[in-house]
Amino acid sequence: MVTVLTTHQTERLTYILTELLEKRLGVPYTVTTNVDEFNATNGAKINYTSTQQPNSLQIIPQGLLLENKITAQHVEVKKNERWHAILWPNSNAPIPFDVFAASFFLLSRYEEHINTARDKHGRFEAQNSIAFNNGFLQFPLIEHWCEQLKDLLQSLYQNIVYKSNTFKSITTIDVDFAYLYKGLDTKRWLGKLAKSALRYDIKSVRTQLQSSFDFTIDPYNTYDFIRKTVRGELGYFILMSNNGGHDKNIKTDGSAFKNLIQQLNKTADFVGVHPSYASNQSINTLIKERDELGKIINRKIEKSRQHFLKMNLPDTYRNLIEAGISEDYTMAYAEQIGFRASTCVPFYFFDLGFNKTTTLLCYPTCFMDTTAIQYLKWDSQKIADFNEKLLNLTKKYNGHYVTLWHNNTFVLPPIAQAFCNLFEKPEFD
Repeated sequence: MVTVLTTHQTERLTYILTELLEKRLGVPYTVTTNVDEFNATNGAKINYTSTQQPNSLQIIPQGLLLENKITAQHVEVKKNERWHAILWPNSNAPIPFDVFAASFFLLSRYEEHINTARDKHGRFEAQNSIAFNNGFLQFPLIEHWCEQLKDLLQSLYQNIVYKSNTFKSITTIDVDFAYLYKGLDTKRWLGKLAKSALRYDIKSVRTQLQSSFDFTIDPYNTYDFIRKTVRGELGYFILMSNNGGHDKNIKTDGSAFKNLIQQLNKTADFVGVHPSYASNQSINTLIKERDELGKIINRKIEKSRQHFLKMNLPDTYRNLIEAGISEDYTMAYAEQIGFRASTCVPFYFFDLGFNKTTTLLCYPTCFMDTTAIQYLKWDSQKIADFNEKLLNLTKKYNGHYVTLWHNNTFVLPPIAQAFCNLFEKPEFD
């Protein structure tokens, strides 16, 4: 048990103490605002005030956790040999910054609420983030901070019992195009055939015609390959829209689509909804897509990842909560690889507007195949090497190694080979 002294017990402080002490270090805590009670307490003590107290580890408050509104923030970041990087440096003490406020700032995605710059899809970009601009986007900084906090507590209080988290690998597949040819409506099927014929692409014409009779020939039918390759958990996020624009799956009410989803539900660890691009503007569309997927597999849908990683906080997460989603995997950037919230451990979304912890558990995703291929122009060797780096880091901190791939990506032989090589790594043992 760790006793924490504060001048004010707030929702924000309770949230971050739970995330850091309980969830990451496995240590229960209690909070007091009574100095005499704090000093009379035996055992581990954290003094979260600006006034020194005897026999305790002091963290000087920066002020963010004592507020209940969203305000403009000037965040100074410095490199630090022990802590890797620190926000709002304040002293040369063993903890030279407010690790609680800094962690809250990163986990709550505070900067996404105060920086209104967005790309053409309405997304907050990595280039506007503190992590990217200070070189720690590809490092699970919060887990590192927790390890340093644990070391300091252990040096003062040898009797604390810590409970370690367990490393977990979760491979997720976004199904934006279930098949290249199979299950298309007649207009789209004929359109693809005509384009191939006009290009004199005889191979594509032959494959399209053959796949109409044998779906296993369809180039995007990589599901057996995925299932046989993956080690750890495997989950699919299904796009339930073919209304055009950015939502171009096959017919979601057709037998080819339904049979596939039912089969994936049997062989994967979970199936979630991939809310369409259009659903981001309509909660009714989101609920409709969730319900349609649930009917196909006869199961309540509680997991999601936004199509195009189209997320605008807090609205997107509020809609997911209202739609009954309890776990979301959208916490990643489209154009950069790394840890968007500076963590590799799932965390609950804190709604800054309502100033409260929500029921939505966010799973940070550290790698997406199309980011590496389309945005960063990495070759297969770079993809393999960087995934090994992310895997090692996540395993070091007993986090969740969550990666995002697409079934259609594996038509590229080098990407398929990099995928195979990744799961042969000894880190999975």
